[in-house]
Amino acid sequence: MRRPYLRSTREERRWRRCEHNVSVRRASGQIRGAHPNQNPTGDDMKFQKLTPNLVVRDVAASMEFYRSVLGFQPAITVPDHPPYVFGSVTNGKVEIFFNDQKALAEDYPPLGAKPIGGALTLFVEVEGIEEVLTAVQKSKAKVVLPLKEQFYGMREFAFEDPEGWIVTIAEPVKK
Repeated sequence: MRRPYLRSTREERRWRRCEHNVSVRRASGQIRGAHPNQNPTGDDMKFQKLTPNLVVRDVAASMEFYRSVLGFQPAITVPDHPPYVFGSVTNGKVEIFFNDQKALAEDYPPLGAKPIGGALTLFVEVEGIEEVLTAVQKSKAKVVLPLKEQFYGMREFAFEDPEGWIVTIAEPVKK
């Protein structure tokens, strides 16, 4: 007879420790004996990078907000001078793309019809969360989650950028 879930062992629940020292459950449905990077047809899939690509009304204004408030640096713009249809900013290993909604609608009609600032959040891990919070507060951006220590070992706050995207800033709790 199987014990109730909360009384089962960590191994029975298939829990592991993640990089933030928090218990998380492994994804189920992996094909038994398959390589973790292999799809069901047997092809190797090697993911290299994930970059958020935000649809915005004003690429230049979005780039300026991330530069002036969070210290990102402009990386790419298309065309070279405003008004831009595409732009990107970087800070360390973090990169964010911005696409003009009207220009994007030509290639991706469903994206042109959707409201900007959807149900996606950006999760950015930093060192020096208080400094980032001060910069965000000075910018008058709306803080939607006050700075708090989460049960999973992170200090976090979240704010809404000028286009309506929610950005969560997090720092591991120092022990």
